[in-house]
Amino acid sequence: MALNDDGLHGIQLPAERERRAIVVVDVVESVRLMELDESAQIDRWRHFVEEAINEVLPPKIILAGSGMMTGGRILHHLVRYLPDPHSTLLIVGYQAAGTIGRRLYEGAKVVRIHKQDIHVNATVRSIGAWSAHADQAKLMRWVQEGEGKPEVILVTHGEENAADTLARKFRRDMNIDAYVPSPGPLFDLHA
Repeated sequence: MALNDDGLHGIQLPAERERRAIVVVDVVESVRLMELDESAQIDRWRHFVEEAINEVLPPKIILAGSGMMTGGRILHHLVRYLPDPHSTLLIVGYQAAGTIGRRLYEGAKVVRIHKQDIHVNATVRSIGAWSAHADQAKLMRWVQEGEGKPEVILVTHGEENAADTLARKFRRDMNIDAYVPSPGPLFDLHA
């Protein structure tokens, strides 16, 4: 990394003959962003990072985090690389229903990003084992092995069917009142 004249960190690219496969980590240092107090500076920083990534010639790997591909710079990467049959998108985490990530995971040939239809010519693969979401067994074990048994569990995350199943398992297997709350009812968490 080098410091540019404008005070922003840049990516120094190797000489053309040294390029083989370059891994580009698309992560902006949060500390650096916090130091930038004007939105124009933040936008300039984001643009600089995007340009630096785009300047790296293939082959390259871009590690870009954005959960289910619903926002952030990952969308710009998708617009740029999904149409390219020489590109591969490797999905390494859970993708919720209704997200671009889930549509790609399920084999969509076209996705809508920034009000434009993007044709998916890239290869799309997934490694589900790297998901940061705990599965039912892990959540059940965590509750069972924790100190003290909770009186009530509210399952507020996950797809409806999976959340209902988990709540049922807490009730049946651990005799804990478990619910999947819906909009409207209030639960007193201090009782």
